[in-house]
Amino acid sequence: FLVPLASLLHIAIGISCVSALQVTTLSNSFSSLTPREIQQDTAACCPVISCSRARPRIFILSESYSDGENEQDVDGDTTVNTHLVSARSRRSFLFGVSSFLASLFAAASTTQPAHAIKGAKGAAEYDLEYYMRDLVRGNKKEGNLAASPPPPAPPGRILKGALLPLLLNADFSDGCVPVKVLADVSGKSSAKIASLANDYRTKSSKAFATKAQWDVESVSDQYYFDLSCYALWRTAGDLIPDYVRRDKFARDVGRRIYCEAKAAGLLKRNALTTKAGSSDDASSSDDSSDDSSDDVGREKSKKNANQSAAKKRTAVSKDDSSDDSSDDAPHLTGTIPAIMEALDLYNSTQFMSSYRLGGEDESRRGRYVFDELDDDDIKSGSTVDCLVSIYEPAVLSSALQITGEGSRFSPDFVGSTMAAVWEEAGIKATYESYFVDPVYRPNPKDFFPTERLIQFTLKKA
Repeated sequence: FLVPLASLLHIAIGISCVSALQVTTLSNSFSSLTPREIQQDTAACCPVISCSRARPRIFILSESYSDGENEQDVDGDTTVNTHLVSARSRRSFLFGVSSFLASLFAAASTTQPAHAIKGAKGAAEYDLEYYMRDLVRGNKKEGNLAASPPPPAPPGRILKGALLPLLLNADFSDGCVPVKVLADVSGKSSAKIASLANDYRTKSSKAFATKAQWDVESVSDQYYFDLSCYALWRTAGDLIPDYVRRDKFARDVGRRIYCEAKAAGLLKRNALTTKAGSSDDASSSDDSSDDSSDDVGREKSKKNANQSAAKKRTAVSKDDSSDDSSDDAPHLTGTIPAIMEALDLYNSTQFMSSYRLGGEDESRRGRYVFDELDDDDIKSGSTVDCLVSIYEPAVLSSALQITGEGSRFSPDFVGSTMAAVWEEAGIKATYESYFVDPVYRPNPKDFFPTERLIQFTLKKA
């Protein structure tokens, strides 16, 4: 609608330019010129202005073209058909005509909508567009821009490993942890749970297939696993309407996965309560192959410096009783090897494409996400925050769908498992999860996240 508005503005400019043409009488304009000079000043391709000395301020634009000859009017006076337009007025007239033609051409040739033009609009442009649209045809409550189609789904990953049967199976039997926990919390049989979950999966399979089609109907396929998790968690939402019991279900799933993974030998490191820098922690840190040797040396030296500073800061206040209590107090730095082992287990199962332990500060990521100062905060009863980014998790679509339906009771395995690891170390973990779209999109209705960000708040239990 802005293009016709621009056309009207150009038309107004053209009319104002035409009205600015100053026309004077023959006696005032050509009193010092001879008829031959008047004839030489006449151009044959411009509109003719017919004037009369009896009515000096009234003029008529004629559609005929002058041949440069004199004519007689009704009163016998001599009327000269010529141009009474100066060079400056002629340029203004041509500018107005060209602006009008350009606006008509733009209105005829413009086919793209305003939101398809590249570049972000400013606040003034959005305000002008809103008020003009409200004046012309009104604004819709749901917005005037339709959501863009989502980007194509990437090829599905193949989930594998000994952890997968603990997470889910295709027939929703009690061989997987979530079904067993749901049966315990809800009091329903596993057969009843399987029947309800299969009904949900059948009804919602078509909608999920339009977003991302699976290759085989097996939980080893990422997208079929996602669909099955949606069906099971919708069933859990129906069987557990109480929010307290829902929280118990989510945490028990993480606890049971952590315990059974350790029993199966998939997880071997305990959530240690000893200080970082001991022989156990040093050997477990050396086992990781994520960083190069140079980075390891540099980060170790930084870690040792932080440890020395923390020891100097707390040396004055230590006595025998505090030493005994500090040995029993939980240490966040001692839980890092167990946390990273659990994340690596999910990553090796292809449950996610990758992960990041820590925030934006590169010196506080991975094995160095916590330091001695964080241990002191935990001992004193303060809280410590920790961020974990899960990129392209296998339950992303199901979690988004359930969240879009107005419920926050969505599938989550990683967050509850990490909370169980810290719980073993005597640390209480509460967490919130968020969906992150890393791409800026000018349309506010476009939201295509690829990351699940989990924010933990840790405190001594």
